[in-house]
Amino acid sequence: KSSSTSRIRNIHKEALPLTRSQFIEVLLRAAVAIGGQKPTTEAISEFVTSVIVGTVMLPPLSPFPRSLHMLAGEYQDALLARRKTLREAWERFGRDSVAFKAMAQVMKMCDRTFHAKQVLSILALARRPEPAHEEMPHQGLGYDEFCEAVARLAMVWRRSSQAQGESEAATFPSQPKEGEPVKQKVVANRLEGFLARLADRLKPIRA
Repeated sequence: KSSSTSRIRNIHKEALPLTRSQFIEVLLRAAVAIGGQKPTTEAISEFVTSVIVGTVMLPPLSPFPRSLHMLAGEYQDALLARRKTLREAWERFGRDSVAFKAMAQVMKMCDRTFHAKQVLSILALARRPEPAHEEMPHQGLGYDEFCEAVARLAMVWRRSSQAQGESEAATFPSQPKEGEPVKQKVVANRLEGFLARLADRLKPIRA
């Protein structure tokens, strides 16, 4: 009975999601394995460039400058100008993943090129690392995390339907690029438009 209980406990443990540190370890091991005889630092650098940035972190999961809200400029001004809408949206949609998906549904964002799993991936990317609590399941987003998640959504939000026959690569607006200066005005304009539409969509809900 003791061995059976232990086996069940181990199976349950193996089925748990990876923590951040475990996931990073897996990536490092993969980078070294793919790199073959290359020096470890070179193998990791090439893995990040070719695999993570080149094939994974693409629209709608493009890299986003996490500290952008701390810099004076158009993006920070947009956050402050729309803080009433952001605060209301945070209270309504920031409590858990189900509520966050509901915001994407309110904005009618999901289609054949952008679906619910990607919405959840954006939510996960916006979370701040919490090493001391990485074993605990995440629930809601903090306000700064929610603002980043909304900005990420705004960067892939499309104001109108795409033309028939348009390639999938062209369906998302231009995104911030790794290693290039961030165009704050572009990000701020996307955020302003998204929050203006969200405020309109929230009116019937308030009523």
